[in-house]
Amino acid sequence: MEAGGEERAEASLRIRHFHGTISPEEFATEIESKNIPGVFRGAVKGWKSISLWDPSNGGLDYMMEKVGPTAVVEAMMSNYEHIFNGDLRSHERVVLPFSAFIASCKSYLEQLSLLSVSSHMSNSARDKEICEETCSTSLDATDRLYLAQIPIYSVERKEHCSLQVLKEDIQTPAFIANKCISSINFWMNRARSRSSTHYDPHHNILCVVSGQKEVILWPPEACRFLYPMPIYGEASNHSDVSIEDPDLSVHARAKHMKEYSQKVILNVGDALFIPEGWFHQVDSSDLTVAVNFWWVSSIMSDMVDHMDTYYLRRILNRLVSKEMVCIFRFVLIILFCFIFLWCLYGRMLENNKKYFQKSLFSSFLSVSLSFPSSDPKIGAFILPSSSTMPKNRSQHSEDPKLDNPSNNR
Repeated sequence: MEAGGEERAEASLRIRHFHGTISPEEFATEIESKNIPGVFRGAVKGWKSISLWDPSNGGLDYMMEKVGPTAVVEAMMSNYEHIFNGDLRSHERVVLPFSAFIASCKSYLEQLSLLSVSSHMSNSARDKEICEETCSTSLDATDRLYLAQIPIYSVERKEHCSLQVLKEDIQTPAFIANKCISSINFWMNRARSRSSTHYDPHHNILCVVSGQKEVILWPPEACRFLYPMPIYGEASNHSDVSIEDPDLSVHARAKHMKEYSQKVILNVGDALFIPEGWFHQVDSSDLTVAVNFWWVSSIMSDMVDHMDTYYLRRILNRLVSKEMVCIFRFVLIILFCFIFLWCLYGRMLENNKKYFQKSLFSSFLSVSLSFPSSDPKIGAFILPSSSTMPKNRSQHSEDPKLDNPSNNR
């Protein structure tokens, strides 16, 4: 985990990291069954595509020739610069030849090369940053195109996949070799891009072939902070919150979303397991190429249709139980605070009462001793008896007249 919400993320939900690959059995027991993400460094570095598809090393020409000039793909065009949201109102689908997109990438690569030369000739670090930003932020219509989820292989699609020929250059990662893969997809962007925060209804292995991807993940329990879109919409698996600048007046709970997030950076040859139901946002660098594998998890496939009502009741019961536990803890805390304050208040009253009584008695005694009275009963009531007087009483005069304050007038 490079960064993120380590404070709130439970240890059982933290991203697991591996160097290289693991066995299918270990993946099934340690990762998939627990539905937690896993990063596998260099797990696919042996793919032929790592060298053959590299845009900086002739990969664009290779892919154009491999796929051919007649292949047509459906790309996403964003209406908001480089951000590709799940909401269909924020982007549109554009059909274009694969060769046309690759040609635009070649043009963009030439611009990057020219700016790289200019930045090396500049002595100012600030000028270098400006050159890099200029290339990525000066977007035309082609820059806003993103080849997202272009099928290389699909069980559902009976027709020929347009990029099926690229399957020869990749292999299914060893640790999911025993899975029934439902689809393999090609992802490529020309300029820097971002996919909006969303979750997938399938298990997912994301493999980086070239470039770099930064992925932020949230567990399913963070759903209440991410405000997913209505379930009856076409983008119900996407979040309605801006991660960088959330509007807290509209999405008040979004202030907690970063506490539950975890971030990982994927380089060439790395693979990331994104479990079903985990929200994720993906940022891609210039000319990033990736391949992902989807397969149906047992989370939903093992659920029988006629049991849906029962499942729903069990889920609601579990959620209510969790809320009741939270409410019970809250009530205990309030009760403890009340008892503590009551005891403190009683202690203060007791101390004040003792102080008041002591002060009142002292004042009354001092006034009584100096009060002149001819009534011996009053004097006897006020003054202590001879039996309770201290022994040094004998030092006083034995004349009763002297002991009577009224006679000293």
